Amino acid sequence: MKASKQISESLPIMILLTLSGGFMDAYSYLCRGEVFANAQTGNILLFGVNLS
Repeated sequence: MKASKQISESLPIMILLTLSGGFMDAYSYLCRGEVFANAQTGNILLFGVNLS
């Protein structure tokens, strides 16, 4: 009997999600006003740097 894998354990899916998230962050930072689309922590960090 073949053991089934959960979709969360699929390496190609993990790679695709990682690359798409990285692309969205790079695109929004470079082309849309230096904000991060996927990381609120990065936006808070930039806010603190600009505030100081």
